[in-house]
Formats: sequence, structure tokens, C-alpha cells
Amino acid sequence: MSKTVIHVTASLSPRGSGVFRAVLGLASAQGAAGHRVTVVGQRDKDTDGPLHLPPLTCKLKSKRVLGPQRLGFSPSLAVELASLSAHADILHGHGLWMFPNWVAGWIARYRRRPLVVAPHGCLDPWALAAPSWQKRLAWKLFDQRNLASAACLQALCPQEITAFRRLGLMAPIALLPNGVNLGEYGRLPRRRVFEEAFPSAHGRKIILFLSRLHPKKGLLPLVQAWGRIRPKYPDWLLVLAGPDETGHRSAVEQAAQEAGASPGLLFTGPLQGTLKLAAFGAAEFLVLPSFSEGFPLVLLEALACRLPLLITPQCNFTEAVEAGAGFFIDSPTPQATEIGLELMLSLSSEELRAMGDKGRQLVERHYTWDRVAQKSGELYRWLLGEASPPPFVFLN
Repeated sequence: MSKTVIHVTASLSPRGSGVFRAVLGLASAQGAAGHRVTVVGQRDKDTDGPLHLPPLTCKLKSKRVLGPQRLGFSPSLAVELASLSAHADILHGHGLWMFPNWVAGWIARYRRRPLVVAPHGCLDPWALAAPSWQKRLAWKLFDQRNLASAACLQALCPQEITAFRRLGLMAPIALLPNGVNLGEYGRLPRRRVFEEAFPSAHGRKIILFLSRLHPKKGLLPLVQAWGRIRPKYPDWLLVLAGPDETGHRSAVEQAAQEAGASPGLLFTGPLQGTLKLAAFGAAEFLVLPSFSEGFPLVLLEALACRLPLLITPQCNFTEAVEAGAGFFIDSPTPQATEIGLELMLSLSSEELRAMGDKGRQLVERHYTWDRVAQKSGELYRWLLGEASPPPFVFLN
């Protein structure tokens, strides 16, 4: 039986990075499954630009922010959500620390609607180790109450379940990972598309990093490690693709210069649409040496493109390593990252392709949005008293 679902997120633009794509991926798959789905979020200067997404089967309601974007104060979003929630069965909130998260919790309690909260890595121990004043204030004012009163929490991986319980959160937890639409990654652009956009990549083998340029992503250890071994691999290029956050790119550039990595380094800025797919197609493997993650969507995208992974355990994707689709960097340090890079660079093209094929098979079996949307429907029916708890829900 179809449900009326409202997803609430801080960003409805590519600036929202992986969370933005994950919310729309799930919502659209739910819409395709017959549910009536609306995503309510905030506008920024990129909202009206190309979203580089397949046709959506959900409605989008984007609202303007008053004041600093990072606080997300949006009275019009609150009004929209109050109106839509009158006819909703479920509210599904994404992320923490911002005004839309407070509004979702308050309205769910006022309307007496079940609220599912997906923190998307915000409660990872590393992320909480040195909280900003905004996080501390949001926790005291509304996030702690929202999490305690939620009908269910969504964990993207088993490690998030542990993090939730360690914080004393006792609500039921649904293990619902991210997913991908495999059709988007069936036929990749030719390599020359990437080389025409970035001529320095011509004829060189590519190590791809594709994520935000942020301190938690392990970029400083990565470029330091690359600087140590780069002279042995003159035909290889480390591509750092993603938006610069908090001005971190300048620190990475300085570290690369000091380590001697700059001649083998390319910053592309954010990649979307055809260029993003071309980067996947041109690369030999993807590296993500993060200090902290929820469950990065880019890892599933890479595997869908048959691209093997070099990741830290903090990326929370043990299944990929166990399936033979990647290797772990033991820790996000220059020494461990160097060992991981040397291991991947020692493999032949045939061996890397075989790893990529195993990754594609893993995604096909477990990580499609259709499968995740089906599970979310089971979760919603249970929360509405129409079914027993699904096997992926942990009650204690």
C-alpha cells in the first residue's frame, strides 16, 4: 500500500554533495514504487543550475534561507512543511545541526507522525570529537530531543548503529544503506572526454579521489604519501575532484608542494554529469583515505562503474574489501596510505578490472535504490502499525 512521505534535508543543490544525491535517489525510487513522495529542502545559488540527475519520480520543494546558509533559517520551509505534513504518513529527516532538522522534529511531534532520522555520519565519533559551537547549540536545543523522540533512526552501516547506541540513543534503528541506479552507470563516456577537459591527464593512468576537499577526507596524508612514491610512477596522475570546503584546498596544495607531489597532481574542482562519469571511466581505481564517514555514496558509484577501491576502515565498507573489490588503508596516515597506494599500483590492469567486476556484482546484489526503497516501504508499514518489525530493524 502506497504511503505519503516527506523527506526533509538541508540542501537541494549539488552543494549538498553525497547527502543531496542520497536523499533524491531514495525519494525517487520510492516514488517509482508507487509512494507519494515530496522532498523539502533549502535553496542556494546552485539550486537552479543543472542537477545532473535522471528524471525524478518525486516532488521537490526548495525554500530560501534567511541569513547564513550554514544555519539554514527558513521560515518558508517551516510553513511548507507544516502544510504538507497534514496529509503525510511519514516524515523522514536527513542530517543534523540545522534549522530544517529542528522543524522536522517539532512538526512530527505536533502532527503525531512517525519521524525517521538519518544522521548521515553526523554522529561518527571523529565528527563529534571537536564539535563547533553550532553543533553544541543544536544538540542542546533540538537534535538530542529529536533523536530521542524519533520513531526510528536510520543507520547507513553497522558502525552507525554502534555510534548511536554509544550515545545512549535507544530508538529502534533501521539498517538502510545508500544505493545507486545501475542504469546511470551502464555505458561510460570515452576517456577522451575527460582528457579534452583536462589535457594534463592525456595518456596518463589515473588515481581518482572524488569527494569534498575537507580535512576529514584524509587529503593531507594522501598527497604526502603520493609525494614519496610519485617519482617511481611518472605515468600516473592523482586527480583530486570535488568542491573546496572550508578553504582546505590551499592546505592540500601547500602539503603537495612540500612533499613533491605537485607534478603528479590535478585539481579539477567539482565534477557533475558527463564529466563525472568520464572521470570514473578514465581512472584505474578510486582512493578515499577518510578519517570519518557515514557510508559514502561515491564508493557505490565507483563500484557501479567497475572501479576498485582503496579506502580506510572509517569508510565503513568492509563488504567491498571482503568481496575482493578493494583494499583497506590500515589508517589515514602517510605511511599506511603509501603502503596502500603501492599495493594498488603493483597490480596489472587485468587484476584491477577483475576487482572492479566483483564490485559491480556486489552493488547489483545489495546496493540498488530499488532494493533500498522496497526496504523503506517495509519500515514505514511497521512504523504505522501495519506489519511486524522487518529483519533489518534493531530494537535494542
